[in-house]
Amino acid sequence: MCYILRTAPLGGWARNEVTSITTKANLIKNMKSARVLAALIVLGGVTSVRADFYDFEDVPLAYWSDNGGGQVDLGNYYSSVTFSAGVQAYNSSSAYPTHSGVLGLINNGGLNDDINFQIGFQANQVSFWYTTAIGFTATAYDSANNVVDTFTVGANTDTVNGTSDYGVLWSATGNIDHVSLSDGFPLSGYLTIDDLSVPDASSTLGLLGMAATGLVAFRRKFVA
Repeated sequence: MCYILRTAPLGGWARNEVTSITTKANLIKNMKSARVLAALIVLGGVTSVRADFYDFEDVPLAYWSDNGGGQVDLGNYYSSVTFSAGVQAYNSSSAYPTHSGVLGLINNGGLNDDINFQIGFQANQVSFWYTTAIGFTATAYDSANNVVDTFTVGANTDTVNGTSDYGVLWSATGNIDHVSLSDGFPLSGYLTIDDLSVPDASSTLGLLGMAATGLVAFRRKFVA
């Protein structure tokens, strides 16, 4: 608290001066409150937004499709995402390079080349890095099997040298339930993915709602 001592009588000009000082003090206090609110929102985002990320570097040898692996399907190895039959880990190569590390995912089932997965919560986006010799269509669905988003890409490997490129599926309402990556090829081994990221829509949207509510409350306090 700061006191200002004046020798002049507390006339009209002095009262106005005190009022001005009080207004400025309140403004500074409200600005500080805004900074605190912003900090809380940021910190809340760090602690409450769930973003499941899979680089597959932790997949045990039993689930590898090559290099002496057991060729066991990955299935529900991860608690929050379940992969379709035939999907196993593979080791990076010049033809099918991973985006990071040495392990990615491939369909080793033989009957088709699809990589499909069910998410254990509602997501607002699904992103991944891919390598494909044929091209494929990625499609996100809601829980009623309605198409939420889709994209189609061409080949980025000649099966000798390839690249790893980025793909993302979006949902404005945060209702992605499962995803299909399909190239329509009757044999497997021509499509790989790596670094799968699946943010939880409920946490993300909840954070945005908290931020909006906080800003409205702050505005009311400031205007009052």
